[in-house]
Amino acid sequence: MNYLETYAYFLRSKIAADRPLRVVFDASNGVTGLVLKDVFNKGEIEPFIINDEIDPEFSAHGPNPLAQGAALDCQRAVKENSAACGVIFDADGDRAIFVDEKGRVVPSYVIAVLLFKHGKPPFVADELIYQSLKLLRLAESVIPSPVGAHYVKEAMRTNDASFGAEFSGHFYFEDFFFQDSGIVAAIHVINILSECDVTLSQFWDNLPRFILTYDEVSLTSRTWMEIEPFILDLYAKKAQDVGKRDGVTLSLHNQWINIRPSNTEPLLRMTAGGESEKDNLVLIQEIKNLVSKK
Repeated sequence: MNYLETYAYFLRSKIAADRPLRVVFDASNGVTGLVLKDVFNKGEIEPFIINDEIDPEFSAHGPNPLAQGAALDCQRAVKENSAACGVIFDADGDRAIFVDEKGRVVPSYVIAVLLFKHGKPPFVADELIYQSLKLLRLAESVIPSPVGAHYVKEAMRTNDASFGAEFSGHFYFEDFFFQDSGIVAAIHVINILSECDVTLSQFWDNLPRFILTYDEVSLTSRTWMEIEPFILDLYAKKAQDVGKRDGVTLSLHNQWINIRPSNTEPLLRMTAGGESEKDNLVLIQEIKNLVSKK
């Protein structure tokens, strides 16, 4: 049996684009390029596949599509080919980061909103996407989950959810055995764009203004268990809500911040969301100052 051909046939059966669309696919020197060539070899989608040569050194831009500079090839190709969108996959193809037709990297919460608006509720989102949608008043029928495939899939199965989304670019699908797949995510987004009367950039720009800011700080002499009580004490009266679903999430007026320790490195990861980059940075700096003092 030719498993690649069988898998490509299965994926092609999910394509429902009803008008021609140009799409750039960046395989990031991973294995996705092998599959993409068989999936998009016929039909309405005109593929432009870049960085499709498998290279264990990932010489194009590295295997992480969210790393600084990783989107440049895709952004350039989208604009040069007047594509409807671009998709950057990670090394094994289970993550997908999207680029709109203007060449802008689209935050994962925007793709989650797009999928949710055209899907069957309920949905599942990790803490970072859920807090983003909650602040934007778009979290109806969205069930929050801690970060991690195990937690998202468990919440989807428990609640019979059709879609699940993580900030990192993992998207999960009930019709794909509750698994995550960058190619399935791309197909769903392409199908939606083919039937919409707005472009991906217009869809994003029509959402309320919202900015995400990320930073991290090293945990050197103190552990998270030692620092967490000081954070909770500092914001006990300032925060409108304090959540401990995944690290600590502080909900403030028109702003939120999630602080959680890395599972693999001595780092404290901080993601703030709000209307102002300046306000996000002030909030993150408060946490960094507290960590450095303690």
